[in-house]
Amino acid sequence: MPRQAPVSHLALIRARNGQAEQVGKQLNLLLQPARKALGCLDYQLYRSPAQPQLWVVQGVWTGLQEMEAHFNSEPMQILEVLVANRTVSEMRFHTFEDVSQLADELASYL
Repeated sequence: MPRQAPVSHLALIRARNGQAEQVGKQLNLLLQPARKALGCLDYQLYRSPAQPQLWVVQGVWTGLQEMEAHFNSEPMQILEVLVANRTVSEMRFHTFEDVSQLADELASYL
């Protein structure tokens, strides 16, 4: 049975003017629970130095099921609260599959 490729997510979150610090505090609350979650390989929070209202949440998971379980976890409700409270002006999610192993396997055939 082939090994499942890791998957990752990237969330771009833009705070409304004057809300960047509050958004950052709330996003920080995601870190520890996510890092302890089953299947979490890495979980980071970044802030743009050029655009301080822009935050990036990045997670790497052993598989799609583990990542989806994280999205449905109680700590992720923080994102719903940020939207409901109108402290963010934009939130975009992207998911990715690690294809580097595939590239390594193809190179071995060449």
